[in-house]
Amino acid sequence: MEDRARIVIAVLLGAAILCWPALYNGYPFLYPDSPAYVEIAAEGYKPWSRSIYYGYLIGPVHMNVSLWLVVVVQSLIAAHLVYLTLRVTLDTIQPFTYLAVIVLLAALSPLPWVGGFVLPDIFGGFAVLALFLLGIAPNRLSRAESVYVFCLAVAAIATHNAYLPMALGVACIVVVVNSVRFGWRGASAGLLGAVLPAALGIAAIVVTNVAYHGVERAAGYGSIFALARLQEDGPATAYLRDRCPDAGYNLCAYLDDLPMWSNDFLWHARSPLYKAGGPLVLADEASAIVRGAVIARPWPTLEAAIANWRDQVLMLSLKTQRWSLANHDWHFRTIGNRFSTEQETMASARQQTDTLGLYFLDSLLRTAALVSLVLCLMLLWPLVRWHGKSVAALIVVVVTGLLINAFVSGAISEPLPRNNARMIWLIDLAAMISVLWLLRHRRALWSGRRKVGYEGDEP
Repeated sequence: MEDRARIVIAVLLGAAILCWPALYNGYPFLYPDSPAYVEIAAEGYKPWSRSIYYGYLIGPVHMNVSLWLVVVVQSLIAAHLVYLTLRVTLDTIQPFTYLAVIVLLAALSPLPWVGGFVLPDIFGGFAVLALFLLGIAPNRLSRAESVYVFCLAVAAIATHNAYLPMALGVACIVVVVNSVRFGWRGASAGLLGAVLPAALGIAAIVVTNVAYHGVERAAGYGSIFALARLQEDGPATAYLRDRCPDAGYNLCAYLDDLPMWSNDFLWHARSPLYKAGGPLVLADEASAIVRGAVIARPWPTLEAAIANWRDQVLMLSLKTQRWSLANHDWHFRTIGNRFSTEQETMASARQQTDTLGLYFLDSLLRTAALVSLVLCLMLLWPLVRWHGKSVAALIVVVVTGLLINAFVSGAISEPLPRNNARMIWLIDLAAMISVLWLLRHRRALWSGRRKVGYEGDEP
C-alpha cells in the first residue's frame, strides 16, 4: 500500500510538472480549431473537417467552467501513460527515476507543450503508447489497467481522422513484432491487443460520419484535404487544366485561381472550394479529381508526397504555441463568451499578447529529438541481442507511428510544426527508456552475458 501511495503521488507530481508551459503562458494554449472542439459538446456542432470525439471527451471535463481542467486531465493521462510504459519495459520503476524521466521530458520534449493545448494533438502519442502496451506486453498490466488502456486507445484513435491510418500501421507492426518474437501465439495476442482497439476507433469515426452525413460519406471528407494538397503541389491543377471544361467539374470555373496555398483553399471564404459549392457539395468531385490526378501524373504526385513527408519529418518548433488568437475575432470571442470568468486571463496570456518568447527551445527540442532518434537506432539491434526486446519493440512501434503520422500530415494534408510536435516526444521517451535499460543491466553486459533482460511478457 505504501508503494502504491508513493506511485500515485509521483504520477500526480509528474502531471503537475507537465503543466508548466500552460502555467508559464498564463492560460491553456489555444488554436483556431479549439473553439470548434469546445462548441461540439456545448452546442452539438458537427464540423465536416474533424472528428467530434475530442469535443465530447473534453466537454464533461471543462463543463463550460474552465479550460484549465482540460490541461490538467491531459497532463495526468500523459504522466500515467509514461509511468506504465516505464514499468512495462523496465519491469519495475522507482518514483525518483520516474520523476527524473518526467523532468527530462518536460524540459527537452514537446510533450508538456502539446498537453497544454486544447486540441486532440496529445492523443496521437496516447494512441501509440496504448497500442504498444496492449499489443506487446499485455501480461504486465493489471486487469483494470488493461481495460483503462483499451478504452483510452479507442478514444484516442477516434479523436482525429489522421490517427486512423497511423493506428492501423502501428497495429500491423505490433502483430509483425509479436509474430517474430512468439510465433502464431504472439500474432494472435497482437490482433486482440492492438488491432481490435484500432478497428473500434475507426468504426467510431465511420458511425458518426454515417449518422451526420449519410452512408455515402462514411469515409469522411479526406478527399477535400487531399485535393487542397494536390492543387498546391501541382498535379491536381495540371489535371484540371487538361480536362476542363469538358469534364464538367464545378472547379473548372475557378481554374484561374489555382494553384493556391492549401490552407487558403480549405478555409478562406472566397477560395475556389467555397465559390464552387463548398466541401459538402464537392466531396465526390474532389475524390474524382484526386483519383484522376494520381492516375494521370503518378510520378509528380509521388515526388510531391515524398518532399512533403520529408519536410514534415524535419519540422519541429513551438510556432503553433506562439500563434495568437487575438487576430481571429470569432475564435477569440467564442472562447471568451463560453468561459466568461476566464476572459481576462485568456486575453492577457503570453500566447495572446505575443510575449511567449523562449525561442531557444526550438533548437533545444530539435537537438534532443535528433539525439534521441540516433540513440534509438544505434541501440535497436544491441537491445534485440541482449534480450531487451520489449524496449526494442517500443522503438519500432514509435518510429512506425512517427513516420506514418508525418506522411499523413505532410503528404496528404500540410507540413506543420504541430503535426510533428504531437508525436516526436515519443522518441525522446523511447531513448530514455533504452538508456535506463542499459544502465540497469550494465553489470551483466560488462561480464559478457548476451541475454540479460527480463522477458516475462509472452502472450
